[in-house]
Amino acid sequence: MNMMIFVVVVLDPRYKIKFVEWSFQMLFEKEDADFLCGKVKEVFNDLFNSYRVALNSDQAHQSAQHSQDVDMDDSAFDDVCFAAAFENDVQASESVNTNEVDLYLMESLEKPVDPSSFDILTWWKVSSNNYKYPVLSQIARDILAMPVSTVASEFALALESSDTSARIFSEIIEISDDDNEDPEEYPDVIEISSSDNDS
Repeated sequence: MNMMIFVVVVLDPRYKIKFVEWSFQMLFEKEDADFLCGKVKEVFNDLFNSYRVALNSDQAHQSAQHSQDVDMDDSAFDDVCFAAAFENDVQASESVNTNEVDLYLMESLEKPVDPSSFDILTWWKVSSNNYKYPVLSQIARDILAMPVSTVASEFALALESSDTSARIFSEIIEISDDDNEDPEEYPDVIEISSSDNDS
């Protein structure tokens, strides 16, 4: 099961983890639903931690470059103030990052005025959400920009027309015959294509 589909649902502020839990409870036995919910939470937290580490290392690299540009002889930055500023910055960053997932999941579900025009990606781009959830915002921008499927449009549209379906199935049989494969290995495909051609 592709857990990224469920991560996308969790990133939708109208549903979050609550919809995933509810869906699993409706579809599966309690033990299976609890297991799957745990897996989704684990994947979501692992993804968050990976992004947090990557973003923090990028910030540290940018900070190091900036500190090289600063004249270290400047009297405004003595050792004590510099160390205290660094410690405060690290503590603030860690407290925001470690609680970001919990804070997002604990907040109430988003209730848009017009649900048909709600845009998840725009919600994550809004400056207040971007500031409140910097790591989750980056995850949402990356994940929500991915295509959901890589199925060729011809195959996706094949279900619309029985003629198209018959043609595609016929092509599959021709390809398998060209590869010297035994047609008896695919009785369902042959049966479907013959019944489609008969009608």
